[in-house]
Amino acid sequence: GEPNDYRNSISLLASIPAELKLVIPGNHDLTLDETFWFENCTSPSAHLYAEARELWKEKTSIEAGIIFLEDGFHEFTLNSGAKLKVYASSATPRPSQVTEWAFGYPSNVDRYNPKGTGIWYGESRATPRTQIAKDSQIDVMMTHGPPKYMLDLDSGTGENIGCAHLFRAVRRTKPRIHAFGHAHSG
Repeated sequence: GEPNDYRNSISLLASIPAELKLVIPGNHDLTLDETFWFENCTSPSAHLYAEARELWKEKTSIEAGIIFLEDGFHEFTLNSGAKLKVYASSATPRPSQVTEWAFGYPSNVDRYNPKGTGIWYGESRATPRTQIAKDSQIDVMMTHGPPKYMLDLDSGTGENIGCAHLFRAVRRTKPRIHAFGHAHSG
C-alpha cells in the first residue's frame, strides 16, 4: 500500500498491450481504503490516502488504459464496439482477530443480495452501489475475495474463508467470468 508499490504496479500494467486494464484494491491496500486509513493512520501519514488514490487517476494511468474501479457496476465499450458489463468489489470478510485489513467487513454482513432473494441470513448492509439486483446481467465480476467454497481454502487453518453472501450472488446472477484472488493457496 505504499505509493512506490502502486507506481510499480502501474508501470507493469502500462507495459501490457491491452486496451482495457481494470484494477480493484484488496485487503492489503490500506492506503486506498478511506475509512480504514483515517480511523488508523497517524497525522504524519494522513496524506498517503490522497496520494495513493491520485496515482491511479493520473493521466499516464488513464492513457495506458488503466481504470481503477470503485465498488459497483461499470460499463465499458471496447474499440470493437462490444459492451462489457462489470461488477467490482474490493471488500473481503475480515477475521475478527485481524485489525490491519482494508475493505473488510464481518462475515455475517451481506453486501450483495437484496432482501427476499433466497434464504436470508446475515445482516443486510447492501447499498445501492454494492447490491446486485435480481435481474443483473454481469459479463465480468471482479472481487478481491472469493465466494465461499470456490478456491477459498486457507492453507494454514484448512478453513473456507470465502464469503457465503457473495457465493449466493454469484450463483444467482451467473456472471460469464468471475475473477477474484485473496486466498493465496487457492
